[in-house]
Amino acid sequence: MSDEIEIESLKKMSKDLYNQNQKLKQEIKALQEQIYNIFAQYKIVTGKPLESSLDCQKIADELIDGAKEELLIITPVIDKKYLGKLFDKVNKKVNVMIITAEMDQLKTKDLKQYIENLKAIKSNELIKSFTNPTTRSFLIIKDKERALVSSGALAEMVMTLTQNIGFMLTNKNDLNTLLRFFKQHLPRFVKIELIPVSEEK
Repeated sequence: MSDEIEIESLKKMSKDLYNQNQKLKQEIKALQEQIYNIFAQYKIVTGKPLESSLDCQKIADELIDGAKEELLIITPVIDKKYLGKLFDKVNKKVNVMIITAEMDQLKTKDLKQYIENLKAIKSNELIKSFTNPTTRSFLIIKDKERALVSSGALAEMVMTLTQNIGFMLTNKNDLNTLLRFFKQHLPRFVKIELIPVSEEK
């Protein structure tokens, strides 16, 4: 009788251990998926692609070309290629807001070439353009879904010939941080809507 009780006890113990092991496996798998999802929200971008990094210019092109509703951009200067892309976007009813350096800041020879492009942006009534003397960053936010933040500027020569590094990200909390950063460069009367908390994951 005692042997039967002991056997049943061992069976129960074995079953409990098996269930605990299965539960632990599920928890480990869930944790692995969480870690993967976190890292999937951030990608390193560089001016000249390195191992495991993304091409800064390629990402900039993808964000601008893929925008359906809105493009928020900070860049000290802009070249003719990207000027044309932005003109094309506003003609397709995409809301474009851009913050650049002031024209009188472009004093060196390599920067003066961009002055006419900044004038062209100012003259386009469909583009909401602003200047800020403290503009040092390069930022593109597409449809409040993806963003590129990097050193450099929205100019092909700057992106390809300089050693830029930055991140491409999709995390909603980080996107809201970038939206607040964007707002800091604007006059107070300009409103920038954040991503609603209920949409954040």
